[in-house]
Amino acid sequence: MSFISSTFHFALMVHFIYVICYELFVLELAENHKKIANIGLGQLKYITFWDLLIQCVYYIIAFSHDVYSSDVGTRKRKSALLKWRDFLFTTISFSAATFVCVAFWGLYAVDRKLIFPVDMDSWFPGWLCHGEHSIPIIGVFIELWLVKHKLPKRLTGAVTVAMFAVTYLLWVCFIAYYWDGFWVYPVLRDLSMVGRAIFIAGCALSISLFYFLGEFLHNQAWGKQKTRNKTQ
Repeated sequence: MSFISSTFHFALMVHFIYVICYELFVLELAENHKKIANIGLGQLKYITFWDLLIQCVYYIIAFSHDVYSSDVGTRKRKSALLKWRDFLFTTISFSAATFVCVAFWGLYAVDRKLIFPVDMDSWFPGWLCHGEHSIPIIGVFIELWLVKHKLPKRLTGAVTVAMFAVTYLLWVCFIAYYWDGFWVYPVLRDLSMVGRAIFIAGCALSISLFYFLGEFLHNQAWGKQKTRNKTQ
């Protein structure tokens, strides 16, 4: 494993650990946000935080593989880390990071109050916003071109991403049901029931499509993986 990719993995690992710890233990919420802080298991109600955890786990695995790659006596452990690294990145890591960042900045451009109201600027640092909503997508695109990953069977990858999307969306609906109509994101609160259904379906479809985008870009960068395509 090259020095560049190892350094990149280490830097992103440190970044996501720091961002997660800062948000959990340092960030001072505004009074109106403190009231909803514990709803839906705190930060775990936000897909952004799910994405932070996923990226953090991925870069920990990737850096661990880099370290073990230099030790010829740890072949089995290295092989297991490699399988987890490749599967996690090509399925959930790339799709989640791309979806979170595109959805956030897309809604922000349309009407920021739907996703990040102006009052949050007074207590939510700009660097933290970019650390959560810009760095993840930059990271996965650099990773995609920097490191070759073994793609899973297309059906396996697509189903994995779809299951991830459905799990989170069911969690959002459960929060709204259990906490008396509290919707995690203002955009869902402002929509009608039909509008919510369409929006949720669109989100599920979008994150699934990002899996195929990742597969396409990987094949463009590294060439088509013939051994996998025979079973796709």
